[in-house]
This record gives sequence, structure tokens and C-alpha cells, in this order.
Amino acid sequence: DQSLEGVYLHDLDGRILDANRTASLQSGYSRDELVGLTLFDLLADRSDRDRLWRQWQHSEPGSRAAQDAQLRRKDGTAYPVWISTGTVGLEGRSLRLAFVRDIGIRRREDERWREVEKRLQILCDNIPESFVYQLVVAPDGSRRFSHVSAGVERQHRVTVESVIADPATLYGQIVEEDRVRVAAAEERSCQDLTPFGMDATYRTPEGELRWMHLRSTPRRLPDGTIVFDGVETDITERKRAEAALRKSEEQFRGLAEGLHEALYRMRLPDGVYEYISPSAKDVLGFGAEEILANPLLVKRVIHPDFHDYFRDQFERLLRGEVPPVSEYRIIDGEGHERWILQSNRGVFDDHGEPGYGSAGDHA
Repeated sequence: DQSLEGVYLHDLDGRILDANRTASLQSGYSRDELVGLTLFDLLADRSDRDRLWRQWQHSEPGSRAAQDAQLRRKDGTAYPVWISTGTVGLEGRSLRLAFVRDIGIRRREDERWREVEKRLQILCDNIPESFVYQLVVAPDGSRRFSHVSAGVERQHRVTVESVIADPATLYGQIVEEDRVRVAAAEERSCQDLTPFGMDATYRTPEGELRWMHLRSTPRRLPDGTIVFDGVETDITERKRAEAALRKSEEQFRGLAEGLHEALYRMRLPDGVYEYISPSAKDVLGFGAEEILANPLLVKRVIHPDFHDYFRDQFERLLRGEVPPVSEYRIIDGEGHERWILQSNRGVFDDHGEPGYGSAGDHA
């Protein structure tokens, strides 16, 4: 009764003499209802009945036989099974034992997993600017890709099949100066089983340079094989944007440092200077480093006659009103008075972006 298979004891004509609890659960019949029926009565397909009967007729005593078939439950529904039969001797009689395994459960599980795998594959194939992969590193150090998703074709201009067949299809695209870094990082991950992550530059078959971020997690199998489950993301546009930004900042800094006016960037609402050009020393009498290190220095050096004026100008800034020009006096580090003509340009959003402006020594 503890068996996961239905067990039927029947005579050589197929008439059921006894059955276990699983047989009742599978068929929907009680044990008493099953006794007296034949196994052929439970078969849903006539051809299965004829096939099973012929098999029994030609089987030798003590032999075993097996086949798949369809049984019909008490409620009329059919279900696929695997029937294994054999003869036994009991109290001087030759009887048969039939073991019935419901393979519909396995088939449904197989179908469910196939559907899960299909959905996962679709998701992996459609990750924007990325593809997933599984890299297998054998104990001898050889490498192969056991899986790569379709994104590899978009990012590297190679087929999935070519990468599976030869890992050099991808490794060969890594530019020479990055190959040593990638190999060393992979080796450390293999030894320590620590996550692998780095940026690398690839050259596609068309000669285009692309930047990729690689990220994977290793695990060791019982035979010593290391498996990396990872994602590669194309970060080319980000790298290009960063390079363009650096170039723009260098051009801006070169322009700012060549001006006679002091160019500044101030954060609102706290009035902290985020940048001020080297000309500040000539214009204000204080170096850029000194002003950046002492955010309130500029406010402290305002001439007493212009405290109210300067406070009013700053309050206007906080309200989003950017005065195009401000003119006031300061007292520089040597105690000399200076007239400052300050032009302002502000950029604001709902959160208050920093203001931009320049200050020049007016007199």
C-alpha cells in the first residue's frame, strides 16, 4: 500500500484478485470494486487490450513484460500509464503482478518545465543591450560556453551556434590590452569562487569597438568543473557619453581658465561654490582653493555698505529670479576695497539646479 505505483494481483486471464491503495487512487475505484474486474476492463484503447493479451499469451513462465497504455478511470477520463507485468507463484498457483505507473504526472511536469524554460529563454533573449551566458571551465583549464542567449548576435555580430562551437569566437574579440586583465580576473574567480565583474573592450568582425560590462557568479561542481552563470551588458553608449562629457569639461575648463573674469558655479539654496576658476585670485583677491574650502568666504568679504544689497540679491536667486548683473564692493585679503561687477545666469528646475555666472573686477 505504500508503493507509488498501482499494484494489481490477477490470474492468468487478467481477473483482478487484489489491488493496493495507489491503484484505487489512480483508477477512482475502491479495492472491492476492482476485485472481479479484469485489467483489460480498465484499458481505454481496444488496441492496447489486444496488444497486452497477445503479450501475455506468448510470455514464458517467470518472464516479465512492459508497455505503455491508456487506462480509463471510473469517471471516464483516460490517463497514460506504464504497465510492467510478471508471473509469480502463490500457494501452488501461477498468478501475475502488474505494476502501473501514472506517467501523466511526469508528462505534465515535463511540459510545465518546457514552458518555464521557453519563457525564460524568451526573457533572456530580449534583455535590452545584454545577453546571458553560462561558461564552463574544465579542471584542465579549457573553456566552453554551454549556453548563450540571442543577444550575443546583436552585440558581437556572431551566431549563438558559433560561440557554442568555439569560445574563441568571443574571446578573440577582446582587444589585446584587455585580454590579460580578463584572463587574470577569471582565474581569481575560479580559485576563490568570488563574483567576476569588469569592463572590457571588444572589436566586432566589422572592426567596431564596443565596451561591455561582464558580471558572473562561479560555482564548483563535484568533479572540479567551474561553472559561471553571467550577464554581459553593452555599455558602449555610456562610455561614449562619459568620454564626450570629459572632453566637454576639459574644453570648458580650458576656456574658463583662460578668461580674466572669475567663472563660478554655485549650488542653491545653500550658496556653496562647486567650481570657481583660477582667475578668482586676480578678481577677488582670494584663490579658488581657498574659496572652495571656505564656502561662506565670499559672503564674509562683502563690504558692510552692501550687506543688505547682497542679501536681497541672494533672496531673489532663491525665488528663481536671477538678476542679470550685480554690482558691489568687497574687502580683499589685503584689506583693499574692490568693486565687483557680477553677471549671472541661472538654470532651475523643480528642484533648483545650480546657477552659473562670472564675476569681474570692475574698478
